[in-house]
Amino acid sequence: MFAELESTAQEITGGIQDIRAAMEEVVGSASQTGQRGLGSDVGERRLAAIRGALDICQTTLAKTDHVFACIAPLRSSFSVYTSRIAELAYGVRLSALNAQIFASNLDGGEALSVLSEQARQISDRSMEEANLLSQAIG
Repeated sequence: MFAELESTAQEITGGIQDIRAAMEEVVGSASQTGQRGLGSDVGERRLAAIRGALDICQTTLAKTDHVFACIAPLRSSFSVYTSRIAELAYGVRLSALNAQIFASNLDGGEALSVLSEQARQISDRSMEEANLLSQAIG
């Protein structure tokens, strides 16, 4: 998920930089054209419009950077939480296995054995989900 966001941000950044370069070229060309023969009022309005579009692009880039700056701490928080989930699930799994061993040594321990098996399965699924989250976060 975060890798996709970073890739998108890089594409947006590259696109805006391309737009900026093209607009600067157009501004230079329009300036030269305006000086050569267009009325100064028409040339100035075109330049102002182009500069306005460039400002919009720069503002968009700054806001995009801000969004990614806000998302970055979430990435590390997700990593911490998924690690903690995996640790807890592993602890539950060990407890469930111990309960199964205990149940096998008890007369009438079938109910405890069934419950501990279910706890182990839940723990295994929790660890799998934590791993999937970690992979998705990248």
